[in-house]
Amino acid sequence: MKKITCLLFISLIIFSANKGVSQEQPSARGTAGSLSDRQAAETEETSYQFGTFFIPKMVEDENKGIFIDLLREIEKRTEKKFTVHLWPVKRTFKYFRENKIAGFFPAAEPFSQTEVLKPVTSDVFYMKREFVFTRERDVFGNVKDLEGKRVGLTFGYTYSAELLSNPNIRFDYSKDDITNMKKLAMSRTDAFIVEEFSGLTALKLSGVKNIRYDPAAPFYERKVCFAFQQTESGIFLAKVFSDAIKEMKRDGTLKSLLGVSEEWIKMLPEK
Repeated sequence: MKKITCLLFISLIIFSANKGVSQEQPSARGTAGSLSDRQAAETEETSYQFGTFFIPKMVEDENKGIFIDLLREIEKRTEKKFTVHLWPVKRTFKYFRENKIAGFFPAAEPFSQTEVLKPVTSDVFYMKREFVFTRERDVFGNVKDLEGKRVGLTFGYTYSAELLSNPNIRFDYSKDDITNMKKLAMSRTDAFIVEEFSGLTALKLSGVKNIRYDPAAPFYERKVCFAFQQTESGIFLAKVFSDAIKEMKRDGTLKSLLGVSEEWIKMLPEK
């Protein structure tokens, strides 16, 4: 009897340990990436796992941010279930490559300079406009202007190949936008390239002064969408999301969520 009790106790410990591990990492089971056909993709009980990463104002945490609100609106319209995981960018890409998540967002083209990702994508829902922030006396209008300068970039973000391949620009990476803004103010860098809203948020939180950018002259513009696995269910989800995004463009919901004008929405490309 003691032997049976002992075996039951050990089995319970193993079961509990396995249960704890499944909560730490996304499991392929139950994600769109692991589904083999459309019937599985359309199963009401499926909760699609999505990876994302911190972006000031856009993704504050797993429950807060403009892009999180956008996903929840799509969830409501499509009657699907989505679970959001907040990770560093590289880990999000790693789990996507390993087919552990159904998709990730925001996906800005190019999706990564270092990772080989070939996702199926939804319609475009946002344009990432990157600007050069400088000290008030400096103006840099293009990549050529940055040659011989030290340019601040943020770890985990993607940047244009034209910029990164220029051997005459010295890049200085920081862990976040606020640190980059402070380095710029202290003249440790000559310029800081960042998405507009993220840059303005970092400027406010850093408390630094005498920093400028030209809102009429974006350095780069890149299309932003949701990315899914190259599978039948991934293609299905891309269509479901695209249909919802089209509807939100028409009825004004996307404009309200992003806080932009109708003219801005009309300028969005479909793909």
